[in-house]
Amino acid sequence: MTDITSSSRPWVKKGWHDWQNFMQDTGLHDAEVIGLYDMNDVVNTLSSDDAASVGVECEHGADYGILNCICSFGTNPEHISNMFDPTRPYAPFIAEMDAVILTTTRSSKRNTVSISKLPNTPNTCRVVHGDKGQAAALLRKPVVLFDDKEENVAQVCTAVDPSAGFVVRRGRKSYMHVSPGYEIASHPMQWPSLVRKFQCSLHK
Repeated sequence: MTDITSSSRPWVKKGWHDWQNFMQDTGLHDAEVIGLYDMNDVVNTLSSDDAASVGVECEHGADYGILNCICSFGTNPEHISNMFDPTRPYAPFIAEMDAVILTTTRSSKRNTVSISKLPNTPNTCRVVHGDKGQAAALLRKPVVLFDDKEENVAQVCTAVDPSAGFVVRRGRKSYMHVSPGYEIASHPMQWPSLVRKFQCSLHK
């Protein structure tokens, strides 16, 4: 098992036992690597065909100790409703995710977080009252983030070592500039193979 270090692992002031149960119940506790996928402008850009194909590839990652989850900012009802709407084109991808983690702030100034569960959400969904870096650190696993925001990639890669992050440019953000130093992974079929490649790098 790869040793994880974190520069900003938060202290959980409420919900620690629930988080531990969540990690066990979803299988994240036993993962070697976890793929994290942002929702807005990443997953919600998938066509039904891409969602089905990439979802199956993600599911196959379990054979190698790779699990996958949504890691998305926001807990407003519309965001939640859209995420779990089975009629959306991206629904097949969501169905293959092992868990959903929602965050409540873009960049937290606190070193404490709370864990909660929203009503009418699956048991595989939890809210981390903090930012994505803090959520990733709580996993205590190597992670790979796919996100449309460079600052989220930097945040997660700072919070967790080892980790990797890729900027996704799709849909309305297809033509946006990506700053030097960031890697782009805009084609969804790249995502599972990039997580697997990162996993293999841990054993070199």
